[in-house]
Amino acid sequence: SFTSRQMFDEAFVELGAFHAIMDDALDSLGANERMTHRVLTNFKRFEIGIRRFNPRLELIRREFPGSHEYYVRSLIGHLRDARTRATEPLFGDTVLPDN
Repeated sequence: SFTSRQMFDEAFVELGAFHAIMDDALDSLGANERMTHRVLTNFKRFEIGIRRFNPRLELIRREFPGSHEYYVRSLIGHLRDARTRATEPLFGDTVLPDN
């Protein structure tokens, strides 16, 4: 609703809060030294939860003027990286080692 009222600075504040929450959640999940089943399940839930934000961010990006869409583009890339980081522990190196 911020974009419909041309309130781009307020929208940036809200997107920044989303960015921070996403980073903090991923960092707290990754801080667990032991990857128990519960931690891996939470990684999976986190990835499923943030998956639906990509189309939403694309809609927001389309509503922003060209001078304001740079942060939304970078946030979409960061969302993609966060999803990758959330799924990496699910596919450990126990099947095929790196060597």
